Amino acid sequence: MKSLHTIHLGVIPLLVGLGALPPCRAFEWNGSAGPNFSAPANWTGKPPAANSANSGDLFISNAQNAPLAYSEADGKTVFQGVDFKIGSLKNCGGDMKITGGELTVSARYCLVVGQLNNQTSTLTLTGGKLTLNSRDDAEPGERNVRIGNGRLPHTQGILNMSGGILVITPPGTAELPGFIIANDNARGRVTLTGGLLVVTSRHGTAFQPLNGRGVGILSFGEGDGVFMQTDSKQITFGQGGGAASYIDFKAGSRGQLSLNEATEEDYVAWVNAGKIRLNGQPTTPDKFRFVNLPPQGIYLLATP
Repeated sequence: MKSLHTIHLGVIPLLVGLGALPPCRAFEWNGSAGPNFSAPANWTGKPPAANSANSGDLFISNAQNAPLAYSEADGKTVFQGVDFKIGSLKNCGGDMKITGGELTVSARYCLVVGQLNNQTSTLTLTGGKLTLNSRDDAEPGERNVRIGNGRLPHTQGILNMSGGILVITPPGTAELPGFIIANDNARGRVTLTGGLLVVTSRHGTAFQPLNGRGVGILSFGEGDGVFMQTDSKQITFGQGGGAASYIDFKAGSRGQLSLNEATEEDYVAWVNAGKIRLNGQPTTPDKFRFVNLPPQGIYLLATP
C-alpha cells in the first residue's frame, strides 16, 4: 500500500451542471431481480441511468432480496437528491456493495446506513470509490453521514471495507460532526480490513453524539485498512451508550488510524481512557506505535 502522504485522493468532485436536471424523483432499489445495478426490474419505478447524472433520492430497501452491487461496468454515476438511505423504507433493511467504478451521492438530509427500522443494514466496499456529499442547501444538523441512526433500539448500521475508497465530505457541526458512528438508540459498527476511509470534516468523527443507548465501534481487522481525517484530529465519544463506544485494533492488524495534526499524547490519552483497545479489551500504550507524517499523526499496532 502507498504511504499516506503519497495518496492522491481527488476528494471532492464538483457536481457541475446538475441544476439543469429534471425534477427530483426517488430511485428505490428492491433487488428483486438480482444484484445488477442496471437491471430495471431491481428498481421500484423508473431506474436511474448508470454512468450518468441522476436527479433524485436514492433508497436501498431490499430486505431479503439481492443487495445493490455497483461495479466497474457501471462507470461514473452521480445522484443529486434530497435523501440517501440504506435501509429505511417499510421497515426493510438495505444492503449495498461497491466493487468498482465511481459513485457520488449528494443529499439535503443526513446520509445514513441503517435508519429507524429495527433492522440491520450494510454498506460494503471491496473496490471502487464512493463519495458522500451534503448539498449546499442542507441544514447544518443534516450535514453528516451516520452509520446507525434513530430511536428504534434494534436498528443497526454496518460499514465493512476490505478495499476501495470511501470519501465522506459533509462538514458537520460541533454537535453533530461530519461522520457519526451510532446515533440516538441505534448501533453502528465500522470494520476496516483494507481500503481507505477519508473524513474531510473539520469537526471530525463522533460516536453517539446525542447520548442515546446505541454503541458505536470502529474496528481495524487483519489487513491494512486506513481511517484518515484530513482536516481534524477530533474524535468524540458521547455519554449514555456512547460511553461504551471505542476504537479497536485486532491482533495482527496492519490498520492505521491517521488524524490531522494528532500527537502521540492524543492517542495515549485515548488508550488510557479505554477508547483505543486491543481485541476489544482495554490495553496500554506500549502495544502501539506512533508515526508522524505531517500533517498526519498515525497510530498502529507496535507488532502487527
